[in-house]
Amino acid sequence: MFVAGIDAHTPDSVVAVVSNTGDLAHQPRRIPNAEPDRLLKLLREFRPLETVVETCPFGVGLRLN
Repeated sequence: MFVAGIDAHTPDSVVAVVSNTGDLAHQPRRIPNAEPDRLLKLLREFRPLETVVETCPFGVGLRLN
């Protein structure tokens, strides 16, 4: 099994894949969000696959005091 980490931003996302042993199976890669087929093609070879998506719902410029 593999786990894909997707750090979602605008206009693109960074994707990395690790194996169930914790080894990096695919180096982090920036993929434009406007090209979802590239993301699917990259992830297709890593089945079975769990996916983790990280994104900030508050937008850019959030400041916590």
